[in-house]
Amino acid sequence: ALRLAFAAVRALGTLGLRVFDPEYGDGVLRSVLVRRAAATGQAHLILVAATPEVRGLQQLVPELQAAGATTVSLNVNDGPISQLLGHETQVLEGPRRIREEILGTGYLISPNAFFQTSPHGARVLIERAMAGSTRKAGTGDRSSVRTSRDTVRVAPSSSTVHWKEFSRKSSLRRRSSRKPSDRKSTRL
Repeated sequence: ALRLAFAAVRALGTLGLRVFDPEYGDGVLRSVLVRRAAATGQAHLILVAATPEVRGLQQLVPELQAAGATTVSLNVNDGPISQLLGHETQVLEGPRRIREEILGTGYLISPNAFFQTSPHGARVLIERAMAGSTRKAGTGDRSSVRTSRDTVRVAPSSSTVHWKEFSRKSSLRRRSSRKPSDRKSTRL
């Protein structure tokens, strides 16, 4: 992820654009964010700019993908400096979400999603949530919480995940008329 971030900074430097200065409120480029999925190797490069137009950016996309970006996006943030991302994200190339896999479950992660950035930390959180959910349900059967075919979409609006609600949705999905071979997904 760090190599991709540095490659993006070098490539953006060739455009000759000013870096955003919060003291004066001028400049275009604010930050470079890389979200990398450890299990799949997919990387989402998000370039944060103060304006929706970044001269020459589209021409850099092939170079950025060659450097390892699965997806390249532009996020517009004209808000306070303490706010990393703005509300508007435009995908320039690649899928809208990257896929991470933890404990046999796939997670589709969007650019603004609240998702644990440490794969080890995410695994520990999921294990603890599953253990708590299983104890609460009293079944002792973890399959009532998830299966290896589940895919969870982590959306920007979901900064808090209520595991009880997820367990209920997950068990309802399994009772649906879908064929067992269909990939299941839910939006949290």
